[in-house]
Amino acid sequence: MWKWITLKGDPARKVDVRPFRKPHVGSTEADLGAIMYGFRFNMWYEEKIPTWLVRELQEAYPESFPPVRLERLGDNESALKSHDEALEEKPGDHAILNSKGMLLARMDRHDEALSCFDEVLGEDPNNYRVQINKSRSLIKLDRHEEAMKCLDWILDTLGDSPTSVPSAMHVWKMQDELPKGQAGMIIPQILHG
Repeated sequence: MWKWITLKGDPARKVDVRPFRKPHVGSTEADLGAIMYGFRFNMWYEEKIPTWLVRELQEAYPESFPPVRLERLGDNESALKSHDEALEEKPGDHAILNSKGMLLARMDRHDEALSCFDEVLGEDPNNYRVQINKSRSLIKLDRHEEAMKCLDWILDTLGDSPTSVPSAMHVWKMQDELPKGQAGMIIPQILHG
């Protein structure tokens, strides 16, 4: 979770931010504190920040470092711990639970991921993004019938709504993960309604 930060590091040491700054940022250099502060205002293309700089930021600001950035460094256990800490502050937060579930799924801990997804769906059963994430974990656990129910729900619920196209695309991409016979039952529904 974001907290107000105390600036650390040598303010005289500047980093060239041109490779990862967004167009609305006028500065070409910034110290670590300014870079950390810039995350709050969406000033950086995070995927372009060099790993060495991300590590320095993590070391300088461990209490303020978001889980996604930890995960980007391959430090999944720390990212998971950070999710748990965030859930202590905001128990049951759907976005944090979904993010934690996706992290667990990437770590091949699908049973734990399902617990996160099910907790969200218990309160928000119409959250199709979480349904998609849940179906992915079910597929990885070879629980294809349950995955099919999730995918069917997505198609039945969203139908002709404007959001059905991205949902259909997610289901389409997932066809390769299902056994051939089961994928064939879902894909025609997408194409023919």
